Amino acid sequence: AGAFGGDTAIAALGIALRLLTLGSLPLLGFTLGAQPVLSFAWGAGDRDRVLSAIRFMLPATSVFALLYGSAVILFAAPIAGFFTADPSVQSMAVDVIIAIHVSFLLIAPRMVVLVLLQAMGQARLAAFIVLAPQGYLLIPLLAVLTPWLGLNGIVASLVAAAVLTSLL
Repeated sequence: AGAFGGDTAIAALGIALRLLTLGSLPLLGFTLGAQPVLSFAWGAGDRDRVLSAIRFMLPATSVFALLYGSAVILFAAPIAGFFTADPSVQSMAVDVIIAIHVSFLLIAPRMVVLVLLQAMGQARLAAFIVLAPQGYLLIPLLAVLTPWLGLNGIVASLVAAAVLTSLL
């Protein structure tokens, strides 16, 4: 990011990624907290309880992701202002915040599926999914899009990797 936009780009990406983490942590806590319920139900062969837990978790996490993601997108400018007074950083941060949080709207089903796979003892498949957005999907996208699009390529790579992981 520094090579394409200097300190301004680094700061803008840092702000957007901090906000992404802020929204991800409650979802992570909720899904990891529900994992023992899924694990015990799966281990006991109680498929109805597993389905009941999923039917509760999926809407709960989806509503949170939609509310948080939408609020951050709608209020990106004032939120960026909390982090910096520099107008150039604020302007760039708003664009990055919006782009990254569009993909946040799709995170809930992925997190629920991830803990379900872990509860079912499917560690390899869970690892395959969890490594996708920051690993084997992101790295090639960065290698291709960044030289072509610069800073926009970095942001597009983050968004594309998250969307592709959700589709995966």
